[in-house]
Amino acid sequence: ISTIDYVITSPPYPTEKDYTRNTRLELVYLGFVHDRRSLRRIKQQMIRSHSKGIYKSDSDGALVADIPYIKVIADELREKIKTKTYGFAKLYPRIIEEYFGGMYRHLLALSRVIRPGGKAAYVVGEQRTYLQTFTPTGTILARLAERPEVGFRTDDVLVWRVRQGTTGSGDTIKEEIVILEKV
Repeated sequence: ISTIDYVITSPPYPTEKDYTRNTRLELVYLGFVHDRRSLRRIKQQMIRSHSKGIYKSDSDGALVADIPYIKVIADELREKIKTKTYGFAKLYPRIIEEYFGGMYRHLLALSRVIRPGGKAAYVVGEQRTYLQTFTPTGTILARLAERPEVGFRTDDVLVWRVRQGTTGSGDTIKEEIVILEKV
């Protein structure tokens, strides 16, 4: 049943940020979290976006394993981590795959309930979090949405703001609003 007309959201960005840490007080106050177990259940339902939120049982990455524009980023990270000795770096390629696999799964689910002509707006940001590897989140999200089995077209991509990278490289990264329309 196609019953939704509009979606406006800002999903997690593929970055080393545990969004549940910023909202723990609210999660407890609103009754969503009672103990560590209930917090973990919430984390396991979220889009994978950081190294502390990856689980052995995760499999969304398999949904996008054959998509070249995601594979090239994961492969670049695999090459870069060969020289790294710290533990979390080895998860970076998987985070990218799980993140976009989760977003793909989300878009497929949304495509079943949004009406033809319905619009979805996503505020997302480009990233260089993982070993300075550029991740054009908005572009990839739009391309995933346009896959035939998903059934959206990109109506517009608006630059919301331009931020200075936090790594001292001088690079700028865009935060964008990706506007999709169900075909």
